Amino acid sequence: MSDRDEALKRAKALEPKRNSLAGYIRELTLRGFFDSSKQSRDVIKAVRDQFGRRFPVSYVQTYMKPFLQAGILQTQDSADGRGNDWLGSWLKDDGRSPHGMGERLRLKVDTTGWNAEVAEDFQLGVSCYANKLWKPAAVMVRRAYEGSLILKYQSVEGREPEKQATCQKCSTKLGTRPLSITDLHYWAARSGFVREKMEGLSILLKDLGAGGAHPTKSHVVDPDTAEIIVKCGAVLLRDLHNANACEIRISAPPDTLESTT
Repeated sequence: MSDRDEALKRAKALEPKRNSLAGYIRELTLRGFFDSSKQSRDVIKAVRDQFGRRFPVSYVQTYMKPFLQAGILQTQDSADGRGNDWLGSWLKDDGRSPHGMGERLRLKVDTTGWNAEVAEDFQLGVSCYANKLWKPAAVMVRRAYEGSLILKYQSVEGREPEKQATCQKCSTKLGTRPLSITDLHYWAARSGFVREKMEGLSILLKDLGAGGAHPTKSHVVDPDTAEIIVKCGAVLLRDLHNANACEIRISAPPDTLESTT
């Protein structure tokens, strides 16, 4: 288990008072908010924007104590000399790079506001890649993208992502079946939620991403393929969580893109 996974496990075990600032800090931690250093005012703004609650900035230091004591978060002097910065205990001292992150994959994806499980799956995929676990990295990024697609479909269409299944030989109706990740990916691309240039990636994400979980399918065993899946997954997930997804453009090919916020 990586340092990040262990810290998030400890965060899940905490039971802060409901609707307290500590409770909101716990939720932000699970959503990946502290994957980069944040100042107290950033924490208060995130709590206000995501949960609709307002707290004085001075409260942050007090409610951070259980997270510091449990080794979930750490603190360091702010670069501008204004108080403290708060960041995950799994990050290096500069608060910018997770331990073990390879030179070839440098992702800066802000998962603030994402569904907690989607954010956790994506960060786990990045963590697996950093630890040279190519199959799990691809599988977890695929899982994060599929989960995000399902949530987007439910939100937009107001119903579960299903379709009428029919027998290919006799056209008999077989009832409803869940939409596959390919169906959902094409829906998102044609609806403008992800950029059009990424429409052809469904096969890569579906078959190669599932290779680790289904031995009969293609196996992701090399770092190059895992790198492409992680980077493309990051772009697609960011598109789905961006209100102006249709206006985003790719400035470099997916296999060379460094995702930034």
